[in-house]
Amino acid sequence: MSPLRSGTLLLALNAGLAAWLPPFAGGAERPLIPGADALPATPIASHIATPFATPGKDPLALRNRWANHAGDDTSALGHESHSHRALATARASIPQHERSPTPGDAPTPNRSTLPRKHDPGTLIATPKRSLDPLPATPGEKPFALRYRRANPHAPAAVRTSIPQQERAPNLRNKPSPLGGTQSRIHAPGARSAKAQPRGDALPATSVRSPDTQPATPGHGPFALRYRRANPQASAEARSSLPSQANRPAGSRVATCSPLPPGERSGERVRPAPDAPPSTPTRPFAPPPGTEPDAATWAQRTEAAAKALAQHPWLRDYRAAPDSAAERPTFLNNLIHSDSPYLLQHAFNPIDWRSLTDPGSDSDRLRLVSIGYSTCYWCHRMAEEAFSDRSVGELLNTRFHAIKIDREQHPEIDARYIRLQRLAGGEVGWPVTVIESAQGEPLFVGSYLERDALLSLLQRLDRMRERAPSALAAMASGLRALEAARPAPPSSGALAERLPPTSLEDFLNDGWDGLHGGRAGAQKFPEPGLLDWLLARALSEGFDSPAAAALALQLDRMATGGLFDPLHGGFFRYATRSDWGHPHFEKMLYTQAQLLDVYARAGQHWNRPAWLAIAAATRRFTDHWLRQPDGLYASAVDARFEDVEGGFYLRATAEAAQVRARHPMLDADPLEAGIQLRLHRDALARPRLDDELRALQDTPAPPDNRPFIDGKTLTGWNARLASALLSAAEAGLDPRAETDAQRILSALWPRFEAASGRIARDQSGRVDGGLEDYARFAQALLDLHARTLEPALLERSAQLLQAAVQRYLGNEPSRLDALARDGEQSAPLGALCLALQAQLSRRFDERWQSAASRCAEALAALPLDSAGDDWTAQRVIHLPESHGPPPIVFFAEGAGRARMLATPGADGSRVQIDLQPGWHINAAEPGNPRLIATRLMALSAGGESLDVRYPQGAETLLSVFDEPQRLYAERVVLEISGEAVSATLRIQACNDRVCLLPEQLRLWR
Repeated sequence: MSPLRSGTLLLALNAGLAAWLPPFAGGAERPLIPGADALPATPIASHIATPFATPGKDPLALRNRWANHAGDDTSALGHESHSHRALATARASIPQHERSPTPGDAPTPNRSTLPRKHDPGTLIATPKRSLDPLPATPGEKPFALRYRRANPHAPAAVRTSIPQQERAPNLRNKPSPLGGTQSRIHAPGARSAKAQPRGDALPATSVRSPDTQPATPGHGPFALRYRRANPQASAEARSSLPSQANRPAGSRVATCSPLPPGERSGERVRPAPDAPPSTPTRPFAPPPGTEPDAATWAQRTEAAAKALAQHPWLRDYRAAPDSAAERPTFLNNLIHSDSPYLLQHAFNPIDWRSLTDPGSDSDRLRLVSIGYSTCYWCHRMAEEAFSDRSVGELLNTRFHAIKIDREQHPEIDARYIRLQRLAGGEVGWPVTVIESAQGEPLFVGSYLERDALLSLLQRLDRMRERAPSALAAMASGLRALEAARPAPPSSGALAERLPPTSLEDFLNDGWDGLHGGRAGAQKFPEPGLLDWLLARALSEGFDSPAAAALALQLDRMATGGLFDPLHGGFFRYATRSDWGHPHFEKMLYTQAQLLDVYARAGQHWNRPAWLAIAAATRRFTDHWLRQPDGLYASAVDARFEDVEGGFYLRATAEAAQVRARHPMLDADPLEAGIQLRLHRDALARPRLDDELRALQDTPAPPDNRPFIDGKTLTGWNARLASALLSAAEAGLDPRAETDAQRILSALWPRFEAASGRIARDQSGRVDGGLEDYARFAQALLDLHARTLEPALLERSAQLLQAAVQRYLGNEPSRLDALARDGEQSAPLGALCLALQAQLSRRFDERWQSAASRCAEALAALPLDSAGDDWTAQRVIHLPESHGPPPIVFFAEGAGRARMLATPGADGSRVQIDLQPGWHINAAEPGNPRLIATRLMALSAGGESLDVRYPQGAETLLSVFDEPQRLYAERVVLEISGEAVSATLRIQACNDRVCLLPEQLRLWR
C-alpha cells in the first residue's frame, strides 16, 4: 500500500469506521433486508485494508474472524496480523465442505442469487464466493445440484425432473452475410478462456474476477432468469419454459426480468420497426415506497407509452409481471429522459432521479450510479441488483438514487473515474458512488452484486443515524485523497515535467516489444500515444524508434482480434496481451481515432494494408452508425441476446466454412465460440481491401444486430469529421470530405454564439463540455486546412473563445480529470492543440495568451506520469523539438504551404494553395519592385537542392501598366532530390492590399 493511501485515507477511516464496526459484529443486530449482510470488497473494505482472506484460509473461517474480532485491538484493524488472532479451534470447527477449494478441486458452482443464510451482522470479506452447504454428487447435473442446494429437503423425484432442453448447449441458425447460415453460439453466461473484467475497464487496470452469477452451461436465459427470481418454484413450472433453440428467428430475449411460468418465447417475437408496440397487459406501478401524485403519475405513464412506441427496443427492458404477486411493471421518473441508458432503467423498482431532478431531502445519503447503454457490466448490475425489489425499497425509503449517462456528462464521470484510481480499487463502469447529503463521496467503487450493494447501503445508512462522525471521517479521507497532488517544479514549466526523452523511457520500460502497446494483460489502443508516435515518426524519420513502435502496434491491432474483419471497425479493448479476446462493444470514438491514425500512417508509409483497415472502419461507421440526419450514433452493444460477443462468435463448423472461402481469416477459439480475425499474413495480401469489402457488402439487417445507442454526441461526431478529412487526404473515399462537411454543418446549430453554450447531443437538454468545444473547433480547423474557407476560421474562433472563458478562467481543480489521456486524448490537451492551430493561421494576441494559459493549466495540474500524458507532450514539445507542423499557413489563413514526397520518384514537392482572390508573385514576376517567391530546400545531409519554378500567369494589376507574372489558387514547386526541410519566402496580395512578406519553414 502506498504511503498516501495508508497515511491519508486509512488513518481517517480508522478513526471512524473501524471504531464503529464492532457493534454490528457477532450478530448484535439483524440487517434491514434479510439475506443481504455482506460488505463488498471495495473501498470500505479493500481500500482500507480490512482483513482479507488469507491465501489458503477457509471463507467461513474468515467470516468467523470478522464476527469475533470485537475483542481485538481495533488499532490493528487493517493489518494482516489482525486476521490471525482468532482462535484456531474456532476455525478448525468449520465443516470441510464449506472450505475454499484446494488446487485441483472442482470449482463450486455459484448461486449468489439463491437464498443464503448468513450470520446476521457479520462481515463477509469474500462476497464474490457463495458458500454452498451441499457438495456436488459425482455425475450430478448442474441444475439438479443448484436446485438441491436451494431445496435440500425436496423429494428426489422433483430434483430429477429437470427438462433435457435446459442441459444441452443450443445453437441458433441465422442468415449469414457470408452466405449460407450463420450459427451463433448462444450459451448465456458462457465466457471465454480468460476471465472477463468486472466492470467495463479503463486502460491500465487490473483484470477483474469472473462472473459471479453465470448461467449453467446449456441453460436458456428464459429459464435462467425464472430460476433466479423464483428459486423455490416447482419443477413443472420451470420445465414449461421454452428451450432457447426453439425460439423463432427474430425474437429477442427480455434483458431485465424473469418470465412468468408458461410464457412461450414464440409470443415475444419482435415486431417490425414500424409496427405499433404491444399494449401492456397490466398497468404500470410506481417503485415500492413511492407515492407520486396523480398528475405526475399521469405524465409518467403517458411518457412510457410514447417511449415504447418510439423505441421498440425498450420493450426488452420492460419487466414481466411477477407470477406470484401479480405485480405490474414498475415505472420511475427516468421515462422522461432522452438518454437510452437512462431509459433502460426506467422500469427498475428504484425511484431513480436524473441530474436535473436529484430530490430535496437534505439528510439522506445519495447513491450515484454512472454507466452507459452499451456497457456489458452495467447490464449485469441492472439485472442482478437494480431490478431487485429489496434494493428498490431500501433506496426509495432511505436514499436518493441518481442515475447518470457518462456519455452525456463526461466531466462528472471523469471526476469519479479519477477517484477510483486514487482509491486504488477497480476502475471502470458501472461507477458506484455513495455520497453524503452535501455531495461529498463516502464510497467509490465499480460493479457490485445485489447482496454486496444491499449490505453497503444498510451499513452506511445505520452509520448516518448512529455514527455520523464515522461518515465524516470517511468523507474526509476521500476528500484528502482527491486533493492530494504532487507539487509541480518551482518554475511550473510543463517542459520540465515532461521531458522529450520520456517517450524513449516508456518504450524501454513500459512497452510490449512483442505485441505493441502498453505491457500488460489488457490492451487499449491509447490514441494519445499513437498520435505522439506518429508525430515523432513523421518528424524523425521512418527508421526512428517511434516509427517502429507505431508500425508494430498498428499491425498487431489489425490481426490480433481488436479489428473485426467481418463487419469492419474496432472493438473497444482487448483482454489478452496479444490483442485477443476483445470486449465486444464498438464505440464511435474508437472508430474515429483509429480511422485517423491508420489513414495518416498508411498515407505517409505507403502501406496499402493500413489503408484497407481504415477503409473498412469507414464502411462500418456508414453501415452501422450513420443516422438519418447524417450524424453518427455513439456505440454498439457488446451483448447480443444475453451473450457478450454473441453476435460475433461462430460455431466451429461455420467458422471453418467461412475460413475456407476467405483464407485471410484466422480462428481464435474462445470458450463461448470462435472469433474470426485477420491472419498476420493477410497484411501482405495485394487485394486485402477488395476482400474486406466483399465481407462488408452484405451487412447484417438492422433488426438482427446488437443494440445501437442512437445518441449523436457533438465531440465524438466532430472527431469523426477530422478522421474523415484524413481519409480524404489519403485518397480512401471521394465522399469523405463531403461527409465531414455535412457533419460539421449539422453540428453548428448546437452552438449558441450569444451565450457560448453548446449542446452535448441532439436532445439539446445537456450542456456540452470541454471535449465538445475542443473537438469541434479542431475539426473546423482541419476542414479549413483543406478548403481555406474563411468562415471556418470565424466559427472555430467563436468556439475557442467560449471554451477559454468557461475553463481557463476557473480554478484548476475543475480540470484535474480532464488533463490525463485515457481512451481518448485528454480534452485539456486537445484544447491547447486547437489554440495553437488557430494561432498558426492568424496571429492574434488573444490566441497567444490563451495558448500560454492552457499550457500553464496543464503544468499546474497533477500529471500521473510522463507516460500517461501524451497529449500534453505534444502540446509542449512537438512545435519546439520536432519541427513545424506539416502544413504551414500564411496571409492570415488565406494560404497554406506543405512539403510532399513524390511516391516512387527521387524528388519532393512544395504545394502552395490560396483562397480565391489572393495571389503571390512568381519566381520571376517581371517587375523588380515585386518580391519574388523563393524556396530553399535542404537534404538530410544539409545540402542545398535545386528548385524548378513554374512560369506563372500574366495578370494586369491596377498599380502597374504592364502585366505581371503571378501564382494563384494552386502552384507546385519541384525539388530535385529528397528534401527534409525548406524555407519559403512569399508575399501575398489581393485586389485591395499586399501583406508584408512572410518566411515559412516547411518540414516533411
